[in-house]
Amino acid sequence: MPDCSHQIPENIIKPAVSETADKIFSAVPGMVFHGILRHVEAGRNICLEGTWGFALAFYSWLKKRVSGSVPATDYHSSRRQLSELRRLQSSVWVRISKGSVDLKKAPENPWLRQFYPEREKFLIRLSDLLGMNGSWQWYKKGIEYAVIDHPIHPFYGVYFPTRTEHLTLFDSWLRDKSAGFKRAYDIGAGCGVLSFIMKRRGIENVVATDINPNAVFSINCDLSRLRAEGKSTGIIAEKTDLMGEHLASANDLVVCNPPWIPAKPEKTMDYGSYYPPGFYDRLFGEFKQKCAYGATIAIIFSDFAYAAGISKTHPVYEAIKAHDNHFSILTSEKAAISQRTSRKGKSWINAVRQKENLELFILRRV
Repeated sequence: MPDCSHQIPENIIKPAVSETADKIFSAVPGMVFHGILRHVEAGRNICLEGTWGFALAFYSWLKKRVSGSVPATDYHSSRRQLSELRRLQSSVWVRISKGSVDLKKAPENPWLRQFYPEREKFLIRLSDLLGMNGSWQWYKKGIEYAVIDHPIHPFYGVYFPTRTEHLTLFDSWLRDKSAGFKRAYDIGAGCGVLSFIMKRRGIENVVATDINPNAVFSINCDLSRLRAEGKSTGIIAEKTDLMGEHLASANDLVVCNPPWIPAKPEKTMDYGSYYPPGFYDRLFGEFKQKCAYGATIAIIFSDFAYAAGISKTHPVYEAIKAHDNHFSILTSEKAAISQRTSRKGKSWINAVRQKENLELFILRRV
């Protein structure tokens, strides 16, 4: 299987690193974790030294401490907990030397050299390194989805579905409809799974757009793998905001799985789930401007925010109402969540999942 890692473009989004950190304090095995935390609270940066096991032990201890001091009992408290954890983690670093972590028994990650080829020695936050390590495993192993016939290898910083009900919902609708579409657009494509569904269902020309350069690179890597296996693709990945310069004709399908939680995105991956004020008005304004009369628009959505009590309104219905007489609902389908959280015992998220639905809206531009 070909590997695109050597072709990583310069414009990818990657963790911030530093050659030095102000007020740095070296924490070594044997030090009391409470004492290390006091340095963090005093405004010092911590560099974990010694062994990978020591670094993981402190990281795990820090997470448990924050969970105890800022318990998550609902969505809003969970966001406060996450914010506090990120605040503390921002001061915890490890050293990288010649593309390897300067800790005994630390795992290797090729991206440390490929992302920062000009740096021989630098510091990276431990939380960012752990995120990179997890992403590398997904990228290397790939993820199987029942709705497509090949694995997807999501690159670092790229959103990919961890639930599949919405994919099944969309695939079931598309199964008998795809023959009527000349072209399809996958807006905010992420890892490209919806594009690959549409290609599998017979839509020959698919344009996948995303504002995240990592997503475009990720899709192109999977396309390269397919071409190396002698398979046709018919998918073009393009970095642009929403539809960019593209115009959808009456025979085209426009698909979007937009974010569903009203909140400010803080990290790259957050943009797959969180949307700022005015997002849905802008999205539907784009559809109104760039979709010809008769074009079909598929919106894949989760009512998580409503189920969790975060929002009392439905942004899709509100956007349709705000753009009155420009969109008609052809069909609306729902699927309950069958994949529950893996956390032991009951929690606020389990309660929300019991009420959450994944939705598919099929609209016609009129």
